[in-house]
Parts: sequence; C-alpha cells; structure tokens
Amino acid sequence: MTGDHDRAGLYHSSNTHTPPEAKISCNETDGSASGLEAPDLDRFTCFEQPGPWSQPSEPLRPENPYTKGRSLKLYRHKACAPFGQDYIFYDDLRDRVLEEELRQKTLVELCLENPPMEGQTVYEDTQNLEIVEELRVKSDGGAQLVVCHLDDDDQDYIAKIYDPMYYGFSNTTWADLPRDVTFKPDMDYCREVAAYEGMDEWVGGTYIPKFFGSWTFQIPLDLPTGRRTRDVRMILIERISGESMLESKPDTIAEPERLETLARMSELISKISFIGVHHHDISQRNIMICEGENVEKVGRIVLIDFNMSTVERLDNFEEEYGPRGPGPDKPPSPLDWWWSGGWYGGFWEWLPRR
Repeated sequence: MTGDHDRAGLYHSSNTHTPPEAKISCNETDGSASGLEAPDLDRFTCFEQPGPWSQPSEPLRPENPYTKGRSLKLYRHKACAPFGQDYIFYDDLRDRVLEEELRQKTLVELCLENPPMEGQTVYEDTQNLEIVEELRVKSDGGAQLVVCHLDDDDQDYIAKIYDPMYYGFSNTTWADLPRDVTFKPDMDYCREVAAYEGMDEWVGGTYIPKFFGSWTFQIPLDLPTGRRTRDVRMILIERISGESMLESKPDTIAEPERLETLARMSELISKISFIGVHHHDISQRNIMICEGENVEKVGRIVLIDFNMSTVERLDNFEEEYGPRGPGPDKPPSPLDWWWSGGWYGGFWEWLPRR
C-alpha cells in the first residue's frame, strides 16, 4: 500500500496549457538560444503539480471530547481482519480516499463520509466507561490514551481510542499534503486487535498488557442541519505502572540493572516472535519498565503499541512466497536475535561503558 510519504499520486500527464498558478515540470527544455520561440507543448511530457495544501478551517469540529469525567457507553466489537503491509488484501477492504478528493474536504466531512469499517457489533454486551485521567489527549495526536473505570469497577484500565477526527489531517511526512485520516485508524485498530488476540492467552499480563477486548461507541456531532453520531473504535488494556525506557535515565541506573533490563527485553521479544507475532517497531518508547520491589530489583518489562505488528497465521507470507516451513520447537536464543549488533542501533545507552 502507498505510504504517507509517497508523492507519486500527485502527478498526472497533461498535454494542455495549465493555469498560471500551477507549476510545470517537463522532461525537456526549449532548445532555442534566444528563448523567444514558444515551445510546442505537444512535443513534451509535462506534469501538473498541485500547490501546497494547508488544513482548512474546521468550525464544525468540536474540541477533543476525551477528557476527565467523560462517560461513554461501550459495545463489544469484533474487528475486521487486519490489513496493510504484510497482510492479505481482501475484497471488503475499502480504498483510500484519493488526494484530489482530500484537498476538497474538511476533516469533519471526511469523517462523516468514511465511517469505520463495520466488523461486528455485539449490542448485548455493553459497558459504561468513565474517563478518570488523560494520558495522551491531543487534537492531532493519533490514537487517544486515557485511564478509565468500567461501570462500578474501581480498577484502572487504559482505553486506546482510534478516532480519526483527532488523528491529524496532515501527512505525517509531508505537512503540506493531506492524508486519508479515516483509513489509518481503521488499520491501526485492526492490526492491534489481531496482535492482542493472538498473544493474550500466552503472554497477556506478563510480557504485554492484559487485553480486555475491542469495543465501539458513538460520539455526538452537532451540525447546522442537526445532530449526527459517529462510530468510534477502541480497545481496553491493562494499565501499566512504570515508565518507558525512553523516559528512564540509564545514566542513573546501575550497570547490573541495565543489563538485566536488556536481558528481559531480549527474552520478551524472543517469546513473542515464537508465538508468531512480529512487532516491527521495537524501540525504547515502546518498552515499559514497571516498578520493582526495591530500587535494586528490575520490575516487569512490558512491550506496548502493536499497531504496526503482524500475526503470522494471518499474514500474506504463503500467498507471496509459498508454504511456510515448520517453525522452531522453542523460542529463538536472544543471543542469535541480537548478535548482528541491534543493541547499538537503539539501546546503546543501556550497554556497559567500556
């Protein structure tokens, strides 16, 4: 699939004169020395390039609603099959909205015209959610993260909310281009649900957060023509008490504890790979270090954020390359996994100072 950074869709062949505001790039130039002779445009292959895009005014977009005190009625939801890189393309998968169309729309219009992929909603299985703390609540910050309680349960859960209205309309690589921000949350949600469902029985609550299911809810939107509602998808996972490796300060951690952290992380990645899930974004920001029993003891190490992951039993490997051979009968050695020097790419601060 075409990534956000792919500008190939910006250009199209043209043999006609272009309005003055358009930019023209040709694969030949006029050969006349004087420059007085007008070139015959039919002799050239020219491309019309739209100008820079800027996000339109959004008077109808409400402030981010996922704030402390907000209540939501949840319905159990079965996500669609995961899609995107390394997954099988299936017939029910909708196409991305073309850039030409994106340039003519507001974010509100885009979200109303492109609701989430359906999946299956179980209306008999409901929960009432109340947001008690905001962890990552932004107007253009991707998935929203909040701490919540369910019904009369005082247990803390993390709700990860995939609302395109607050993902960010601008392309994450080229800020002067729009992106189909309704496609990305669908993909994130389906991939993350597939990963958690594939791992929860084996490592949920240990190497990864415990998974408490995928859900949907409706959020109101007031328009001049009346009130509308939007369907929004989310997942519930265990709240992890601790901080990421990126937030930690390895210079203040003794060498034995640093090495223990790396060893536990290596074991974690090996175990998850053995289960058949590949994270594809192993980095310090996605590895949580829980509080230990004392300052000299490393706590639980947890891997988070599976929106880029693939699950082997659902991927397109056999479609692309043929039958997959038998896997190992035990997890691969962490030494083999990291022998090529992966530590130095993203975790060198945690290595011995020698």
